[in-house]
Amino acid sequence: MNSSHLQVTPHGDVLVVRFLDAQLAGGLPDEVGAELYALAAKEDCSKLLLNFSAVEFLASDMLGKIVVLNKKMKQKGGKLVLCKLCPNLRQILATTKLDMILTVKDTEAEGLTAF
Repeated sequence: MNSSHLQVTPHGDVLVVRFLDAQLAGGLPDEVGAELYALAAKEDCSKLLLNFSAVEFLASDMLGKIVVLNKKMKQKGGKLVLCKLCPNLRQILATTKLDMILTVKDTEAEGLTAF
């Protein structure tokens, strides 16, 4: 499943999602959130790795979508991992204490081994 905002690539039993937009703000969080929720709702999706390498900024409502996505994955016995966050995004997660809730890894390789 590829969209104008996400590139989804299977890597074994892990779905790797790369964001194609540098800024996840404005109306994008609703669109991207809906696409991520649809992906998580698929029966064969139990391991989801979000690669933020292209993202420079995300709005607070996008953070909310990621938290909900994490909850949806846990409810179905799956796992969500985030990787390749720029220093600014890492700081936002630390400030909001979301780094305590979400699994965050530096590289995609580390993200894949986190499952």
